[in-house]
Amino acid sequence: MTSPEDALAEARDRLYGVPPEDFTAARSDLVRELRSAGRRDDAASVQKLRRPSVAAWSVDQAARADHHRVERLFAAGAALTEAHGDASRGPNGTDVRSATQRRRALLDELTEAALAFAASVSPNAETHRDAIAATWEAASIDPDVQPAVAGGWLDKELPRPSGFGIGAVAPGRRDDVDRAPGTRSRLPSRRSAAPTRDELAVRRAQAAVETAEDELATTGEALSVAERELAGARAGADATSQRLEALEAELQAARAVAREATHAVQAAAKAESRARTARDRARRKLEQARQHRANQE
Repeated sequence: MTSPEDALAEARDRLYGVPPEDFTAARSDLVRELRSAGRRDDAASVQKLRRPSVAAWSVDQAARADHHRVERLFAAGAALTEAHGDASRGPNGTDVRSATQRRRALLDELTEAALAFAASVSPNAETHRDAIAATWEAASIDPDVQPAVAGGWLDKELPRPSGFGIGAVAPGRRDDVDRAPGTRSRLPSRRSAAPTRDELAVRRAQAAVETAEDELATTGEALSVAERELAGARAGADATSQRLEALEAELQAARAVAREATHAVQAAAKAESRARTARDRARRKLEQARQHRANQE
């Protein structure tokens, strides 16, 4: 039997697999489906999921399409971290240049793979190159965001790490990305530098934009549903009006037939009366003729 956690994970995977422009409608359908099934808590959790940006969605799809390459990227990031640590301890450590080259090759490969997905949903896919590359680079060395990236349910691109990346990945994103059950960090967690006032302002502005976009999409979907329902109601009203007109025409025709039938009955009744009178007259004449003959005899 599927556990609630697994069922919710399946719902999340399903949502982040659809194109970004279809996300809000798919989320609304899934929320209604869960509510109909009596899973109101799951429905509330799904309602909170945010529509992914094009860059994040493209990374998600590339990660889903090539799990092994993503795992190799994470391993290369861990090796680069170790190489920097060894290099700081003396000249006999791991070759930093070699580790950097291995990670760079994987970053380039995955960036191109994600760009191909971006091109399927955006006519300006190339404009997302930097955001996609930065996301892969950040994910390569930050274990806190790796479950979301590997699972294909990242909803926003990640900032490029400073320096070569150790300890400065995705400020502010750790609370947004839940660690997948059973996932263990490949690297020790490091505290990021406190964000500046300007960075906080930018994040608040970005969050406000995302919320407004989501609300706009939700409102637009509701408007589309209302317009479709209105169009359906109008079509139904038109059909009913046409049917009523047809019935009224049939009723008028039936009344005309009934009037003609009434006239025919009346005419037949008069004809029957005249025939009866003529018959009675003929009988009387016959009786008179018989009486006259009898008198003659």
